[in-house]
Amino acid sequence: MAELYGGIENCPYTEGDAKNLRVEYRAKYRGKDVKATLEYFEELKKEDPEFYYSYTLDEFDRVDNLFWVDIAARRAYELYSDCLSFDTTYLTNAYNMPCAPFIGIDRNGITIQLGCGFLRNEKTEGFVWLFTEFKKAMGGKDPANIITDQDIAMKAAIAEVFVSSVHRNCRWHIMENARKTMGPFLDSKGDDKQELADDFKDCIDNSFTPAGFEQKWQAFLDKYELNNDERFQHLYDMRHCWIPAYFMHCFFPFLQTTARSEGFNAVLKHYVNPKNSILNFVQQYKKIQQRIFSKQDLQEAATATKVPRYLTGHPMEHQMKKAYTRRLFNVFQHELQLSSSYYVVRVEGDDLIDVVPYRRCPNLLYGTRTFRVTSSRVEGLYSCTCCKFERDGVFCCHILKVFDALTVREVPDRYILSRWSVEPVVDSGVEVAANEPLQEAQITDHGKHVIRYSRMCTNFNKIVRPFMADDEGYAIVSKQVSALQSKLVALGEKESVKYSSGAGV
Repeated sequence: MAELYGGIENCPYTEGDAKNLRVEYRAKYRGKDVKATLEYFEELKKEDPEFYYSYTLDEFDRVDNLFWVDIAARRAYELYSDCLSFDTTYLTNAYNMPCAPFIGIDRNGITIQLGCGFLRNEKTEGFVWLFTEFKKAMGGKDPANIITDQDIAMKAAIAEVFVSSVHRNCRWHIMENARKTMGPFLDSKGDDKQELADDFKDCIDNSFTPAGFEQKWQAFLDKYELNNDERFQHLYDMRHCWIPAYFMHCFFPFLQTTARSEGFNAVLKHYVNPKNSILNFVQQYKKIQQRIFSKQDLQEAATATKVPRYLTGHPMEHQMKKAYTRRLFNVFQHELQLSSSYYVVRVEGDDLIDVVPYRRCPNLLYGTRTFRVTSSRVEGLYSCTCCKFERDGVFCCHILKVFDALTVREVPDRYILSRWSVEPVVDSGVEVAANEPLQEAQITDHGKHVIRYSRMCTNFNKIVRPFMADDEGYAIVSKQVSALQSKLVALGEKESVKYSSGAGV
């Protein structure tokens, strides 16, 4: 405003005046906030008949619980109900009601919104109501897997409503709570404490079966004489809800924490002032949804139009470029590169193969551990003790190394999950004509616009760049651009007349 008035000294009001105005505005609309929000929901429902919302009132006619979800989220849930992240740590409105967003992951690895709610309190009955409404809106379908923070009321509600879901607690939250009482034990300062911290981390990270964890855990307690330590006993008692070994065969792609939810909370903080009304939040939530759509469209465009840099020359790179979205292809490429850090040792014929790291080339993802791959080339079945495919839906470098040893040159179709797949709009080896229609049914209209624009820029650049140093070539291009511009202006005027005529009918 200082710039608008030509300097702060020319402003007719002070910063305090602006703050007072905001307080007055919030006070004026506080009593009307809920009514305005419900009216706004009704407007959205007229635009989108499948928009769903529900609420409850307390004895004073105040909103106790609120939930809403639009058609885009309901359609997305049909595809991506295999893994949800749920968290209620961010207060986003003037009533101190925790925000409760349902977060999913799309085929591009992008965080997506799958509905949102507010709870006046975080008791079991509040969560039961919210999860029931979510499930009702989603056609009665439970999420296959759900990760949350360490909340007893939330856990009880999930067990009651999402009866078929696998529920996992966020490892980060549990460790943060543990550090409040175990800080000295887990402090890595000092050689003796560093060894303890490393062994503790190894026990959690490098146990790939419940039995393996039990064995490592007992060895850890014995080594440091902690068998009677109640703090470690408490962590052990909760092992079934947070230790990775108990979830190795559950689909939690690239996820051990509620970082997806926390990342979304960071976005909320950018868009929403916690002192604002619920109506303001709902309106901003819609803007965030549009932001997500734009990110999805850009990823679809990258998948459809950009040719990646091949890193190994392996035929699987070309195969998976056509099968995976761009981000997942990058994940696959990384695993393919890591496979060169291992060699194979046959244990029993072709069925059991140990994949051993070169000791000089440990990697941060898998360390120096040897992994065992079970293979059946005749049946086309492969599995690894790291269970990456079960958890993330992408092959690990260990199975890819075995493929190399067995001269398997393509990933079997059964291991290319439609969850991460997309029919390519553009084949990387074929130049697509400018007038060729887009065949991908799931791409939005805006996404088609992004892809077409990207194609045009790329093709135009390829055509004209070689001639820009030549005066005659530059003149030809300029002439054609002017002619094209005239035709497009005429088309725009024609469309304008058509819409005006339609509006007057």
